[in-house]
Amino acid sequence: LKYLQKARHKLPTYYNQLCIIPPLAYQQSSSEQAASLKNYTGKRCLDLTMGLGVDAWHFSHHFDEVHAVEPNEELVWIGKKNFHLLSRNNIDIHHLSAESYLEDYQGPPYDLIYIDPARRDSQGRKIHDLEACFPNVIELMPLLKQHGKRIVIKASPLFDIGQARKKIPDTSRILVNSIQNEV
Repeated sequence: LKYLQKARHKLPTYYNQLCIIPPLAYQQSSSEQAASLKNYTGKRCLDLTMGLGVDAWHFSHHFDEVHAVEPNEELVWIGKKNFHLLSRNNIDIHHLSAESYLEDYQGPPYDLIYIDPARRDSQGRKIHDLEACFPNVIELMPLLKQHGKRIVIKASPLFDIGQARKKIPDTSRILVNSIQNEV
């Protein structure tokens, strides 16, 4: 209940529908306002790092189908419950790691693959390098390119933009979003 109350401003739709809000997933989730800045549309979207599901929920309004991947069994259950409360029936949740999902995927390319890797190490310290995040986006890049027409990676605000160009040389653009002075 404490985190549901905290969600009142960051996640007003989740709050209004009395969704389940686990603490760590809440802290790491995008706000609904931040999710709304992702102006992508299409038929099929893949969210490789579902977490609380705010981005998958947003994408479900702009894509015919959304596939959300989450290795944490508790978050899979919570996602199913919350998407039901939010009346989103075009989101399929896959209880797998991003790596396993991409390695086994046999279908057509997704219009959009979105990935927001965890930016804390096993001791809870903040990390800023894409190779140190989970999942490792740099290692996954060949599979991401194979299975997606467009790839969007959310990175730490402290990530060096010059490093992005070096580590992912075919990057077409880098966007920096800020909401109320928070990048």
